[in-house]
Amino acid sequence: MNNSIDNQNTEVSENVLAGIVGAFLFSLVGAAVYFILNLFGYIASISGLIGAVCAVKGYAVFAKKESKKGIIIAAVVSILVMVIAWYLSFSYDIFAAYKEWFELGEIDFTLTFVESVKAVPLFLEEKKKKKTA
Repeated sequence: MNNSIDNQNTEVSENVLAGIVGAFLFSLVGAAVYFILNLFGYIASISGLIGAVCAVKGYAVFAKKESKKGIIIAAVVSILVMVIAWYLSFSYDIFAAYKEWFELGEIDFTLTFVESVKAVPLFLEEKKKKKTA
């Protein structure tokens, strides 16, 4: 009987690395919502909230424990995942624009999605140059 009481009182150790993985995987739900909303022309902060809530839950499930440290880690992971979602959405917008321009005969080439991902920094730099000019 003492053995079962000891088992109940022992605290579950927090697996931070597994928690980070869980936060990342679960926050992908928010990223997917962001990407899908962007396809329909919407930018909604609800996707960030969904990503953050899912990240906290993912951390707790994988780390086997909820903690303040876990909430902070989940928040950082969800922000990073939302930045990745924004980047991929911007890449898709570039991809779609080049495809449309090609079909309209405005340009004589198109970009693959991977080329569009690689082109994002060039588009951001161009926008920066226009602001300073």
